[in-house]
Amino acid sequence: MKHKSSKNFEDVDILIIGAGVAGATMFFKVNPKYKTLLVDIKTSKQLSPYRSTGLLTISTFKKLKKIFKEFKFSRFIKNSYYKFALLDTNNQWKIYTIFKNKPWMYLLDTDNFVRFLLKSASKHANKTAILGKPAKVFSNNEKGRIIIQVGKKLFMPKLLVVATGANKAFVQELRRLDIKLSVNHRFFWGTEYVFRKSRTLAKSYKEDTLYFFGDNVFAGYGGWVAPTTDSIKIGSAGINSPDTILKTLDLYKEKFLNRMNFSEKKQLTHQFSNNIVANGPLKQSFNLVANIALIGEAGGYCGPLAADGIMYAVETANALAKSVNKHGVKNALIKYKPLSFSTILRLKLELIASFVITKLNKLGVNVFKLFIPLYILFLKAWLFLKKT
Repeated sequence: MKHKSSKNFEDVDILIIGAGVAGATMFFKVNPKYKTLLVDIKTSKQLSPYRSTGLLTISTFKKLKKIFKEFKFSRFIKNSYYKFALLDTNNQWKIYTIFKNKPWMYLLDTDNFVRFLLKSASKHANKTAILGKPAKVFSNNEKGRIIIQVGKKLFMPKLLVVATGANKAFVQELRRLDIKLSVNHRFFWGTEYVFRKSRTLAKSYKEDTLYFFGDNVFAGYGGWVAPTTDSIKIGSAGINSPDTILKTLDLYKEKFLNRMNFSEKKQLTHQFSNNIVANGPLKQSFNLVANIALIGEAGGYCGPLAADGIMYAVETANALAKSVNKHGVKNALIKYKPLSFSTILRLKLELIASFVITKLNKLGVNVFKLFIPLYILFLKAWLFLKKT
């Protein structure tokens, strides 16, 4: 659908679709001299708590501290984990320590982190966040520029940034206009419950330990229990069907939580479920002709083994913002490199390893006994390589 007149359209330099970690980072980092609009169908109360657990490796934590020099990033760390526990075949927790005197994993308060980025960016007159309204692809005009409808208003961005995570509906709308972009096609599925912390839960789950259970633990997913000072996050994810994953969670709750006189209805604060991209970086995550870029999970940048989905979201958004600030809106994608070659290679190897281990589980291999020493060595080696 083509539109000849642009009299009814508002020109903007950058339009960002999606207010998750990737979209919020781009919104925060881009130079305020550019007229930037961020849009998300979710309201402020529905944003990041329903999208990410928030786990960060130690190397990612250090990297994000450097990227966000404008403020003290560590203020958004909700918890630090020094140990991890695995549920063995006898339903007993086996505790392991990776580093003696430092954490191996952190938990980011994604809710307040995203809100802070949006609020800070919105202080600039040229930056506007519109939450609670859907964005639709309206048409493209004779010059190839995309027209986006937000509520009753029409916008014509010079650069369109798609940060919609695993939701591929918006990208598919763009593809209907014959815009060449790849689309995510392989997904994990995950769900998480967040409970208020009680004395009973506090005794059973220590704040310095991250707990894992389920058949797919060594594939990067499976089940997890992430304690904090005021809550307990319990979730599960994998390549199985949503029904199978929910069944895993229900079995876990039946075995452990119900024995502790646990009241799910009273202590449950919220629950979310979503797809998790598992196909690796897309072949075409940006289009130079239409000046459109897919960042974060929308571009396929997500990996299971190292709990680094947030890192890929931030790095791709930060790289694009840097390119815009240095080369301008029209030339940004010409110079844009989402991730380094070595980072993309690590991400692809991570996905391959995850699927291989999952297959071994299905074949009946006792991954727990076979891989636990290798798993600890792998984590140490992985974290060391990511420092270099």
